[in-house]
This record gives sequence, C-alpha cells and structure tokens, in this order.
Amino acid sequence: MKILVPKIVVAQNEPKLNYNDHFVIYDKKLLEDKIFKNWVSRFRFKYAVEAGEKLKNLDLFSDHIHNILRIAEGGSRINSFVAVGGGSVGDFTGFIASVYKRGTGLIQLPTTWLSLVDSAHGGKTGLNCGAYKNQIGTFKFASAVYVVKRILQQAPEKLFYEGLAEVAKTALFDSSVFKILNSAKIITPNYILKNSDAIIRAKYKVVKRDPYESKNIRQILNLGHTVGHVLETQYKLSHGQAVTDGLFFTLNWSLRKGYISANQHRKIDDFLNEKLQLKRSEIKRPLSENNFLRVLKQDKKKITDKSLLFIFMTERQSVVVEKVTFKSVLIEAKKQGLVR
Repeated sequence: MKILVPKIVVAQNEPKLNYNDHFVIYDKKLLEDKIFKNWVSRFRFKYAVEAGEKLKNLDLFSDHIHNILRIAEGGSRINSFVAVGGGSVGDFTGFIASVYKRGTGLIQLPTTWLSLVDSAHGGKTGLNCGAYKNQIGTFKFASAVYVVKRILQQAPEKLFYEGLAEVAKTALFDSSVFKILNSAKIITPNYILKNSDAIIRAKYKVVKRDPYESKNIRQILNLGHTVGHVLETQYKLSHGQAVTDGLFFTLNWSLRKGYISANQHRKIDDFLNEKLQLKRSEIKRPLSENNFLRVLKQDKKKITDKSLLFIFMTERQSVVVEKVTFKSVLIEAKKQGLVR
C-alpha cells in the first residue's frame, strides 16, 4: 500500500472544509475559544470529547461509537473524520476513521505542541486496554494536517516545551532539523511554527522507509523513549519531560559505549540544555530494580524475555539501533542514579 505524505497547511485560522460531509471530533475545552466555537458549530456532524487517556479506554469505546453512529445516521456519506485536539483525540479519531465503514478519510488538526510535531503524524492510532497502553491500534494515515497558528500561540509555555522535547529528538537523528534549531538565536513558539513544515517532514522521511514498523527503521523515532517511558509511568511525568530525561540518559550511555566522543557529547548536551532549555528531572527517589524492569519489559521494542532494541546516538548526527539486554539497561540506569 502506498503511504501518502499528507498535505501540510500552516495558516493563522481554522481551515475551510465542507461542513456537510466532514465529521469533526474535537476536545470540548476548545469551545472556550469563541472563534473555534463558531467554526465547529457550522459542521453538520460533530462530537465533543474530553481529552485524556480515559478517551482511549477500550471499555468505553462502544459508547462512543454508538454516539457517533447515531449522529451520522441518515446523513450524507462521511468524507473524512477531522481530529481537533491533542494526542489522545488524534489517536481516538484516527482509530474511528480506520474502522468506520471499513475505513474513511482522516484529517488532523493538532492543537497542542506535542501533537503538532509528533502524534498527529505517522499514521499510528491506539486505544488502551486496562494498564496496556496503545496495545489496540491500527495504522491510519491522514490526507492533510492543518496547523492553526492562532490556537497554538495561545497554549501555555510549559506545553510548548512538551513538544520541544520531540523536536529535539528529531534534530538528533536529522541534521537538517538540528541545523535549523542550532542556527536560531532563541527558540520561540513562532520560530517552531515558522519551521514546522521542515520538522514534520523529517519524521515522514523515516516513516516512508518503514511505514508499518516491519524493518526496524522506524524504531529510530523512539530515540529517548525507552527509558523515558519507564520514568513517565513510574514518576507520573509528562510525556515531554520523560522524553527529555530519556534523551539525556541515551546521550550519557552513548558516550560510555563509545558511540560518541566527549566533544560530541558536550555539543549535544549544550544543544539540549542551553539552546533548547530542556532540563533533566531531579530524581530524588531512585526506582527499585523490580519496578524499573517491570515497565521496561513492556517496551514494544522487546525482542526476547532478555533483550530489546535500543537507539543510541552516534558521532555524525545520526543514530544506530542495537540489540541490548534488559540487564545492561538496568546497570546503566544504576550508574545514572535512576535505580537504587
């Protein structure tokens, strides 16, 4: 199946879409914005949801799909579902689009920095089954992604840094994005918006080579996420902060394993700390071995009961995927003060 790289449109305001054949699923908090409220009110088919992990709960999916079918009943054919919100809304809507009448069009309109630079792209959808996160999912590639500057510019500064962690990840395997960021005097939301097309397309360059994660190429998009997910789960960190911590962990381990030189380590550390103002968490209570390994062994890059794939940084602004043991990750986590 040919993978469609979506049309990426950056504009000040919401896009003009056909109000009669697009079904908008949106974060109900956006109704506090009068301009958005007026825009969404014009659509014949619309469904407000409460964003967050509860939205992706498989046990509640039946209720949602009944509501959506009832709204769509008797109307014209739905051309596309439009996801308006952050990552949870995008995941949920993408899943709906992939199964409604065996597949319907999808448009993404990300309203958070994290969804703008990461979750709205790449075609992954996911629902949660109890404690098993994103284990029920499909691949559904959007035909278009609309970047609405007006909405993103209103987001709190803290949420900007959530997305910036994923941008940093991209820069560490894509030299063109690294150059864009490193050449800026100061990284601001407007600077990221100005360069959002280049940042987004860097991810699609990887996705196109391995759209369904069958060749281990797409694994490089998980740079910083392996240990980051452990910390996110155990310490209830935000995703962006967890990715930041995971990047610093990977940076230090890459140096210890000889993948990067001390000079390259210093260069990347300065890039993360000084240029992007991303800071590592202060871990005051290291994890137990059991708690660390229990979450680590849920990683989707797991190969056997004893090993998984880990993404290391290399000397020439790229990455390498290596098979490592869970024990080796644990030993390094101890050295970095994450495990007691």
